[in-house]
Amino acid sequence: MNENKERLFKLLLEDANEEDDIKNKIKSKKPVHRHPTTPPYYPADDRYAIELDPNTYKPRDLLNLSVKAFWLREGDDLSLLQQNAVRGFCSRFKRPRAKFDCNVGNEQQLAAQRECVESLKRYIDEFFFFGQLRRQMTTEYGIDVVKLPNDDPAAADGWDGYTRMRAGQCRLKVNIGTGTQVFPLLSIVETLVHEMAHAYLMVFSDQKCEHCYRDRINTIGLEGDGHGPVFLQLHSTMVTTMRGWDDSLKDLAAEDCPGKFTASESAQKLAKEAYGRLTATEKASFNRRRIFTNANIYLTSNGEVIVKKALRDKAFAVEDDMERRKRIKDQDDVDILTNMMRRHQM
Repeated sequence: MNENKERLFKLLLEDANEEDDIKNKIKSKKPVHRHPTTPPYYPADDRYAIELDPNTYKPRDLLNLSVKAFWLREGDDLSLLQQNAVRGFCSRFKRPRAKFDCNVGNEQQLAAQRECVESLKRYIDEFFFFGQLRRQMTTEYGIDVVKLPNDDPAAADGWDGYTRMRAGQCRLKVNIGTGTQVFPLLSIVETLVHEMAHAYLMVFSDQKCEHCYRDRINTIGLEGDGHGPVFLQLHSTMVTTMRGWDDSLKDLAAEDCPGKFTASESAQKLAKEAYGRLTATEKASFNRRRIFTNANIYLTSNGEVIVKKALRDKAFAVEDDMERRKRIKDQDDVDILTNMMRRHQM
């Protein structure tokens, strides 16, 4: 009797193991789309710093991480790094404006103009991208450093800046002038903001993921274009935020983004043209275009960028919880130290 029970138990166990093997094989064939989560944001502690890994995250996660850290925030709701970045940018922008929008000078003057633009780039990085771009990209500024398409395939007629990846390094170029004329500083900043939005998404988005590649039309845009909805949303929120920093910035990108929450019209046009150049077979290799109204940030069909209040509210709730945990830990540390001192006195 016991032998029969044991034999039956073995048969049931074998069947169960075989069933598990089948389930595991089926599960292993299903495409898995997982990426590391972006790090938590905690502006209350000046010692806390976000560290981002290149070529790692979903584009929309990067968008949410950046926007929730600055959208509709001011004062102590911003990190000390961000507060200093706003002050530094405004001071650096207003003082040397008279040294731009002029004829090209000698090399010493050009060097001073390049240094000014480089410092503005650093402040933009620190406010919007946690200072994470500086180690991941090289930047070149000058007169006509963005050449015509026949000289540089990555450029296009009328472009005064472009960004691309080469051998794992992000390379950004910005014209500060053309021919014998230096551009107004506001125009240079417009180009800089546009290209840095590209750089952030290029550097930290997972470029190896097949699932992400198929969805590029709905995220960072087609290769060679890069003006997808996620780019448009990031760029628009950056421009809108910077306009509020100082009166001297209120007309930033006014022609290209005429409304308060309007996405770049020129970028939307470029994205549409890039999609139109695809063959029917190429279009079929990408996911269909969609409007993600359930997302915290999305682009409407008429080019308006919507940022839901829930994005900021959720971020504040997480930060409040981190602050509560920190206070508890600090109190525990005080209690431990107090008890140690009492024992020592005894």
